[in-house]
Amino acid sequence: MAGGRTESGRGQPKRGLDGLQGAKKLDDGKRPDVSARLLSEIGNTQLTLGDETAGIASVMQAEAIAPHSPFPYQVLSGYYM
Repeated sequence: MAGGRTESGRGQPKRGLDGLQGAKKLDDGKRPDVSARLLSEIGNTQLTLGDETAGIASVMQAEAIAPHSPFPYQVLSGYYM
């Protein structure tokens, strides 16, 4: 996951998204908070790339998995502000 976040931070959001989606394939879903963080990062990167539909869907999926996790809400707050 860190690799995807690093690429996104370097102005390479497409490469970052690829890395994050690779990490998602390895996520076993046993830790909902980790899964929600990963999906939130994916959603944030999708929003950065201009794919609002996919980005919001990823963030909403993160919210559904771990409703008490702050990450989906932070992504949406940042996006709308």
